[in-house]
Amino acid sequence: MAHCPKSEQLTFLLTEHGRPFKTAHSFGGMFKRWCKKAGLPPHCTTHGLRKASAIRHALNGATAPELMAWHGWKTIGEAQRYIEEANRIKLADSAAAKMVLAEMRTNQEGQVSTPKPEVDTSGINPLKTQKA
Repeated sequence: MAHCPKSEQLTFLLTEHGRPFKTAHSFGGMFKRWCKKAGLPPHCTTHGLRKASAIRHALNGATAPELMAWHGWKTIGEAQRYIEEANRIKLADSAAAKMVLAEMRTNQEGQVSTPKPEVDTSGINPLKTQKA
């Protein structure tokens, strides 16, 4: 902030003429040009940036009302969507950590890391058709 020129504007991102963007669409177009100039993939969008921000906030414990305040949403449903996405990420990370620990444990005990499937001793093969 210390490197920003003093201004009466409350907007940080301005047009080439030093004015705030009039619409979200005009800002989105400029954002695309900035991304292209920076060599980023064409799928980089302002929506993707907002989504990444919301998920990152939620991963760090932001509540639905906090997400609503930060992102300017009026309904809790939008915030809840990103909290649920963050929860899925946390659950997947937890499952992965359990698998890594199990792998480490079995390798230390000299066991095969992937257990062999149990053998069906009933003599019936469910894949073969039974004769009537």
